[in-house]
Amino acid sequence: MFKTSSATLLALCLAGCGDGDPVVPVGQDISITTSLQNASPSLSRVDWSGDDTDVANGESARGSLRSDAEQQWLYTATASGYLTLVLTGPERADFDLAVEDLDSDYNNDSQNDGADETLILRAIAGHQYRITVSSYSGSGDYQLAVAAPSRRILGMHDKEYLTLFSFSFSGTCTDSNSWYGAYSPTVWEASSTVFLYINFADGYVRTLDGTRHGMSRVNEREMAGTIEFSGDEIVTENGTRYRARFNDEFRFGGSFNSNRSRAALDTREIYFDEFTRQSDGAWIRSDCDARGSGRADFLL
Repeated sequence: MFKTSSATLLALCLAGCGDGDPVVPVGQDISITTSLQNASPSLSRVDWSGDDTDVANGESARGSLRSDAEQQWLYTATASGYLTLVLTGPERADFDLAVEDLDSDYNNDSQNDGADETLILRAIAGHQYRITVSSYSGSGDYQLAVAAPSRRILGMHDKEYLTLFSFSFSGTCTDSNSWYGAYSPTVWEASSTVFLYINFADGYVRTLDGTRHGMSRVNEREMAGTIEFSGDEIVTENGTRYRARFNDEFRFGGSFNSNRSRAALDTREIYFDEFTRQSDGAWIRSDCDARGSGRADFLL
């Protein structure tokens, strides 16, 4: 999502900005203006008949996988706009979902535990997208909903807002190790987008995989917060055991526009990863710090 592509922990909180500003307590609603219509299509069924079986907007793609197998679908966008891909698979299986734009360098995937996955993308008219459903473990039938965003298709709860975070930043990274020390800093630049569900009324943020994270405060004009990933595990490479740790902290803060359809944000990201050899304690580490800007758009 940010510098890291995987994480074992995500904690997100929103804190009120500004000394002395009136703050809405957690659990109270704030009016938000959304930009998308809540369409709720009735999906027609299409069955997989071989790799690159065509699937269209408003269809439910059906297939069946054995363990370690995959099936590919081909979607051609007839108009530009947001598209949701919602995979529902069998219990006790672990299915994954990926999409690749064959006319650009865009690609994305969802590899959560279990067989249910969700992706949201902004499709471009005339572009072809290859959608891959794969089995990491387990087997069985699946359904893949291909449709415009809707509360029903996404399984959104009451008072949730589908929100798009877009941000970019620039800073430096410094590598170091236990036998040399620190090297000269290098430039770190990045940009990303991520979709989240925000529920101001009940005081939580929910990721697309369904995990809820507590919200602290927000006022009528501004919001601020921190999204943090961290991981700590033992890994083995070429017979050598290492302790691998990382922490990725993304801070944002800024003001809503007049009708609260979006918020302009200032951002900062602070990141480190470290690998320590278990046999003698030797380590290597990277520390990064960058600042930038972005926005949060309330879509649905």
